[in-house]
Amino acid sequence: FQLQLMNTVGQAVQKLQSKFTHKYESSSASCIATIRGIPPVSGKILWAKQMERQVHALMKRMSHVLGKEWGQHLEGRQLR
Repeated sequence: FQLQLMNTVGQAVQKLQSKFTHKYESSSASCIATIRGIPPVSGKILWAKQMERQVHALMKRMSHVLGKEWGQHLEGRQLR
């Protein structure tokens, strides 16, 4: 179960990383923010905060399953 979780979290982190490297302006979140009348800078801040929350949620999930020292594991160091 732990290996499966680490693989899932690893894939989610890679997905977030690819979203982050594609920049906010070219994301679908930018289009939605424009439609809702959210200024570009505010939309970018919201987008970055959402990405940060997702990363923290993934790390919290890892610590719940593997314990607080999950970063000391070989696979955990790769995800960090």
